[in-house]
Amino acid sequence: MASLVEEMIGGAARELTGGNQVTQSDGSVIDFSGPWPRKKYRDAVMEVAGADWFQLSRDAMEKKGRELGLELEPKLAAADITQKVFEKKVEGQAVNPSFHHSSSGGAGAFSEAESRRPDGGRCV
Repeated sequence: MASLVEEMIGGAARELTGGNQVTQSDGSVIDFSGPWPRKKYRDAVMEVAGADWFQLSRDAMEKKGRELGLELEPKLAAADITQKVFEKKVEGQAVNPSFHHSSSGGAGAFSEAESRRPDGGRCV
């Protein structure tokens, strides 16, 4: 499925611009040529929030999220804080397309219990 999406989006970019790269108004360049990077949701969050992110308490996650510059509503669940980190610090700072997934096949916000699983192979 990912390859199909890459080909469809890349094909549209080539059709519209004559190439795989599109220059935005701010001068940054988006490269639509594939294959696009594939990364686990969990790994992407840890890259921006720290390798210990999923071992933090909910309160420590909230503190760290604020240190990362996030505006967080009071008393968000740990999974919701994690999703905000992903949205603002991973997706929000991406330039080129990429795929993020959980090791169990889904994507997006996950339950607090699932986000804290100690087994790296099944953790999001």
